[in-house]
Formats: sequence, C-alpha cells, structure tokens
Amino acid sequence: MKKMMKAALASAALLAAPNAFAATTVSGSLNSSGVKDYFFSFTGGTYSIAVDTTFINGIGDPEVYLFKDNGSPATGLTGDLVAHNDDRSFFNFNSLLSGSLAAGNYVLSIGQYNFSQTEARAGTANFIRGATNFQTTFSNGITLNAGPTGAVPEPATWAMMILGMGAVGYAMRRAKRSSDAKFDAKIQRITAGALA
Repeated sequence: MKKMMKAALASAALLAAPNAFAATTVSGSLNSSGVKDYFFSFTGGTYSIAVDTTFINGIGDPEVYLFKDNGSPATGLTGDLVAHNDDRSFFNFNSLLSGSLAAGNYVLSIGQYNFSQTEARAGTANFIRGATNFQTTFSNGITLNAGPTGAVPEPATWAMMILGMGAVGYAMRRAKRSSDAKFDAKIQRITAGALA
C-alpha cells in the first residue's frame, strides 16, 4: 500500500510540474527592411525551427540564418554560422531548420527573399521587401531569451561570484573587528596612562 501511495504521489508531482521543454510558438513581424532576431538556449540534441508566414497575410519566402550566440548585440552578430535555409520558392511558405545541435546559446535571424548573411549580421535588410507577419515554432528543449545570452553568467559562475563576495565580506568584517580591538586596546592604554 505504501509503495502504491509513493508511486501515486510521484506521478502527481510529475503531472503538476510545468513542462519546461515544450515546443514554443511565437508571432512576429517584419517591416520593409526588417530583420527579426530570436535569442535562445538549447539543451542539446535534435532540434527543429519552423517559420511560417501564411498565418496572417501570406507574403512569403522567409529566409533564416542560425548563428552561435557569443553575447554580441543584435545589430552586430559575430557568432559562427550554424545553419541557413532559403526555401527558394515564393509559394512555399514554410522555412525549416532541423538536425542535431549542441547544447548552448544561439540566435535565429529571420528575413525575406534574397536575405543575405551580411544583412542578418548587420540587423537590417538593404534590399526593400514588403512588410509581413510570421509565426515561428521552436521544438522541445529550446528556451527563448530576452536578448543576447552569451554575456549572462552560467549558474556555476553565479555561485563562484556569490561565494567570492561572501569571502570578501567575511574578510572585511574580520579586519574591522581586529582594527576595532586594536583601537580599543590603544584607548585603554592611553586612558590608563592618563589616570596613572
């Protein structure tokens, strides 16, 4: 009976836990010379990213570049090119990247037809296209980030920083106590000498 209760509780906990690695779909838009960047982290393994422009107005032919995110700003992507897809057909409105990807931080840069890697890295398209709306679906294991991710310390780095600050604080408190003790001893000697 106890084993059954434990199993039931474990199952309930799993069901109640939020699915951190569910597929994520987000909507975006491009103006006539627009580029859209999505910064994300990936747990590693098989991935897929689909960009669909038919869901609102059908102005299509998305072209996408996937870069390694090294913490550079969106207006100057300098990370290595990981993947590129141009479906090369105005009537094929789905651009898909898929395969295996190492764990790490990445940035997806989206533009329209004849969108070059130079434009993707610069964050602006030189060749004028029509404005469009689109939808992007990231597979399980991908977590979207607010901006460049390479500059954000990893948990182990945060732990080291916190320990380091704690050690500095402890050393400062100890030095202050020692200084206060020496000052008190000096005052006592002066006071004793004055009273003698």
